[in-house]
Amino acid sequence: MNLKSLFENKKVLSTGGVDSHTVEQAESKLSFTMPIDYKELLLNYGAISVGSHEIAALGVNGYLNVVELTLKERALAKNQLDNYIVIENLATEGLLIVLDEEGQVYEYENNTIEKIYSDFKAYLKEEVL
Repeated sequence: MNLKSLFENKKVLSTGGVDSHTVEQAESKLSFTMPIDYKELLLNYGAISVGSHEIAALGVNGYLNVVELTLKERALAKNQLDNYIVIENLATEGLLIVLDEEGQVYEYENNTIEKIYSDFKAYLKEEVL
Protein backbone atom coordinates (compact mmCIF):
# COMPACT_ATOMS: atom_id res chain seq x y z
CA MET A 1 0.00 0.00 0.00
CA ASN A 2 1.46 3.35 -0.99
CA LEU A 3 0.94 6.68 0.77
CA LYS A 4 -1.25 8.03 -2.02
CA SER A 5 -3.84 5.32 -1.39
CA LEU A 6 -3.59 5.89 2.38
CA PHE A 7 -4.19 9.63 1.96
CA GLU A 8 -7.04 9.21 -0.52
CA ASN A 9 -10.25 10.91 0.66
CA LYS A 10 -8.50 12.30 3.77
CA LYS A 11 -7.90 15.94 4.68
CA VAL A 12 -4.11 15.88 4.53
CA LEU A 13 -2.23 19.16 4.37
CA SER A 14 1.31 18.86 3.05
CA THR A 15 4.27 21.16 2.50
CA GLY A 16 5.32 19.39 -0.71
CA GLY A 17 8.03 16.85 -1.32
CA VAL A 18 11.76 17.40 -1.59
CA ASP A 19 14.39 15.97 -3.94
CA SER A 20 16.59 12.97 -3.15
CA HIS A 21 19.65 15.20 -2.61
CA THR A 22 17.85 16.97 0.25
CA VAL A 23 17.05 13.58 1.81
CA GLU A 24 20.69 12.48 1.47
CA GLN A 25 21.87 15.70 3.17
CA ALA A 26 19.47 15.10 6.06
CA GLU A 27 20.63 11.50 6.41
CA SER A 28 24.23 12.72 6.57
CA LYS A 29 23.47 15.39 9.21
CA LEU A 30 21.61 12.85 11.34
CA SER A 31 23.91 9.85 10.69
CA PHE A 32 20.71 7.97 9.95
CA THR A 33 19.31 6.12 6.92
CA MET A 34 15.70 7.10 6.37
CA PRO A 35 13.30 4.13 6.29
CA ILE A 36 11.73 3.48 2.87
CA ASP A 37 8.15 4.39 3.86
CA TYR A 38 9.23 7.62 5.56
CA LYS A 39 11.46 8.49 2.59
CA GLU A 40 8.36 8.14 0.37
CA LEU A 41 6.67 10.78 2.52
CA LEU A 42 9.70 13.08 2.28
CA LEU A 43 9.97 12.79 -1.50
CA ASN A 44 6.27 13.09 -2.30
CA TYR A 45 4.60 15.08 0.47
CA GLY A 46 6.99 16.69 2.94
CA ALA A 47 5.60 17.55 6.35
CA ILE A 48 1.95 16.63 6.76
CA SER A 49 -0.82 17.76 9.04
CA VAL A 50 -3.91 15.68 9.71
CA GLY A 51 -6.21 16.71 12.52
CA SER A 52 -4.06 17.19 15.62
CA HIS A 53 -1.10 15.27 14.14
CA GLU A 54 1.83 17.01 12.48
CA ILE A 55 4.51 14.75 11.01
CA ALA A 56 7.92 16.38 10.70
CA ALA A 57 9.78 16.18 7.39
CA LEU A 58 12.08 18.27 5.19
CA GLY A 59 11.61 21.44 3.17
CA VAL A 60 10.31 23.37 6.20
CA ASN A 61 11.94 25.25 9.06
CA GLY A 62 11.32 25.05 12.78
CA TYR A 63 9.60 22.36 14.78
CA LEU A 64 8.32 20.54 11.66
CA ASN A 65 11.83 20.08 10.25
CA VAL A 66 12.87 16.53 11.09
CA VAL A 67 16.58 17.42 11.24
CA GLU A 68 16.08 20.39 13.60
CA LEU A 69 13.57 18.51 15.76
CA THR A 70 15.67 15.35 15.98
CA LEU A 71 18.92 17.16 16.82
CA LYS A 72 17.17 19.21 19.52
CA GLU A 73 15.54 16.15 21.10
CA ARG A 74 18.72 14.06 20.84
CA ALA A 75 20.58 16.72 22.83
CA LEU A 76 17.88 16.70 25.52
CA ALA A 77 17.73 12.87 25.64
CA LYS A 78 21.47 12.47 26.33
CA ASN A 79 22.23 9.94 23.56
CA GLN A 80 19.09 7.84 24.03
CA LEU A 81 17.70 8.94 20.65
CA ASP A 82 20.92 8.71 18.63
CA ASN A 83 19.58 5.75 16.62
CA TYR A 84 16.18 7.34 15.94
CA ILE A 85 14.61 10.31 14.22
CA VAL A 86 11.81 12.30 15.81
CA ILE A 87 8.80 12.53 13.50
CA GLU A 88 6.26 13.94 15.91
CA ASN A 89 6.31 15.90 19.15
CA LEU A 90 2.89 15.37 20.70
CA ALA A 91 3.55 18.20 23.20
CA THR A 92 2.06 16.13 26.00
CA GLU A 93 4.31 15.28 28.92
CA GLY A 94 7.33 15.25 26.56
CA LEU A 95 5.87 12.44 24.43
CA LEU A 96 7.68 11.94 21.13
CA ILE A 97 7.04 9.60 18.23
CA VAL A 98 10.31 8.29 16.80
CA LEU A 99 11.42 5.96 13.99
CA ASP A 100 14.38 3.63 13.74
CA GLU A 101 16.17 2.91 10.44
CA GLU A 102 13.94 -0.10 9.79
CA GLY A 103 10.83 2.09 9.99
CA GLN A 104 9.57 0.76 13.31
CA VAL A 105 7.65 3.33 15.33
CA TYR A 106 8.24 4.04 19.02
CA GLU A 107 6.94 6.31 21.74
CA TYR A 108 9.66 8.04 23.72
CA GLU A 109 8.76 9.56 27.07
CA ASN A 110 10.69 10.12 30.29
CA ASN A 111 13.78 8.24 29.06
CA THR A 112 11.70 5.21 28.02
CA ILE A 113 11.32 3.89 24.49
CA GLU A 114 8.39 1.61 23.68
CA LYS A 115 7.68 0.09 20.27
CA ILE A 116 4.11 0.82 19.16
CA TYR A 117 4.05 -0.14 15.44
CA SER A 118 6.21 -2.34 13.25
CA ASP A 119 6.13 0.16 10.38
CA PHE A 120 5.49 3.83 9.57
CA LYS A 121 2.48 3.23 7.30
CA ALA A 122 0.71 1.26 10.04
CA TYR A 123 1.26 4.20 12.39
CA LEU A 124 -0.17 6.62 9.84
CA LYS A 125 -3.15 4.38 9.13
CA GLU A 126 -4.04 3.62 12.75
CA GLU A 127 -3.07 6.79 14.62
CA VAL A 128 -2.90 9.70 12.21
CA LEU A 129 -5.48 9.09 9.51
